[in-house]
Amino acid sequence: ETADFFCLYQGARSLVIGLDPYDEVAWRSTVGGPYPDPRGGVAMPPCPGRYGYPLWSAVLLVPLGALPIEIASSLWMAVSIGAAVLGSALAWRAFGGTSRYAGIFGVSVVMSQPFWIFLLSGQSSGMLLGLAGTVAWAIARERERLGGVALALLAFKPQTSVITIPVVFFQALATRRRRFIVAATVAAALLIVVPLLFVRDWPFEWLGEVSGRRLRVITQMPTAWGFAAQTVGDATWGAAFLAGTALVTALIAWGRADRVTVFVLTLPLSLLATPYAWTYDYLVLAVAWGFILARAEAGPPVTRTALLAAGLSLAVILPWVLYALSFTRGEEALSATLAAATAVVGACAARVRRREGWQVMAS
Repeated sequence: ETADFFCLYQGARSLVIGLDPYDEVAWRSTVGGPYPDPRGGVAMPPCPGRYGYPLWSAVLLVPLGALPIEIASSLWMAVSIGAAVLGSALAWRAFGGTSRYAGIFGVSVVMSQPFWIFLLSGQSSGMLLGLAGTVAWAIARERERLGGVALALLAFKPQTSVITIPVVFFQALATRRRRFIVAATVAAALLIVVPLLFVRDWPFEWLGEVSGRRLRVITQMPTAWGFAAQTVGDATWGAAFLAGTALVTALIAWGRADRVTVFVLTLPLSLLATPYAWTYDYLVLAVAWGFILARAEAGPPVTRTALLAAGLSLAVILPWVLYALSFTRGEEALSATLAAATAVVGACAARVRRREGWQVMAS
């Protein structure tokens, strides 16, 4: 009850018992507290205000909401860890990675700070990594329907794919990939319409929550806005930080960005652009780490060494160093540099010539 999964669970539980999770009085009565804390003593659940996710997230978890919390949490973590493993494996296959560096990639994901925070919190990071890896693999193998549905489902926590979803969808429109477009559109429509059966005004209630009190901590977030607030004292300078990172990324990758590369590079940019994210959300960057390590295999010795060192630093060393630093500062904003560096290094990796046989379609 004192971990983040409890908030996800109670959103689904509210629908099971017929409550509106965006009703603040009902939400407080549902989450309750304080509860015994594994670290000792008691603590309040980490569910401020009202339910902080779009209602489709609660609808997708209704089967868990119908179960006791002990069983639901065990199932959730089992499925989430499995999804993280599957997503990593699919991403590696999408990028043409071989067995030579597969172990390095797997260890780097498991040893990363976002992975361990995901394990402690029960957040949705594992599921998002699974979906992101599925999208990468589906695009690479031209499994258009699967790719479209998986892209839409990334909206389970939409702020972590705020750039990725529209960019990849409009790229599909530009290249007239009809099966991808139809699948993504139908899946997105269902995500919006089905929750209306539970709460008719849920889009407005959710937007009211995320655009209100949730933004009060924007200066502490590992995003462009939090980084700007902590370095220059004004969160609005985050727009310049985001634009500069996106421009450098685009210039480096120009002429080498196929469909899979575009998807990969928009993931770290999404984490910079979102107003609300924590470092456990950075687990989705494992897709980009895999891309960098897979391209390192294909490069000449100097390039291989540089990309290997950069990939391991981004996956393991920097996240832990920045996380340790966050305890001395009381916020995680400086970790935004990790997302920015991942985008830039990913763009550099995109310039490595691919080996023959890679199943990646050029844009």
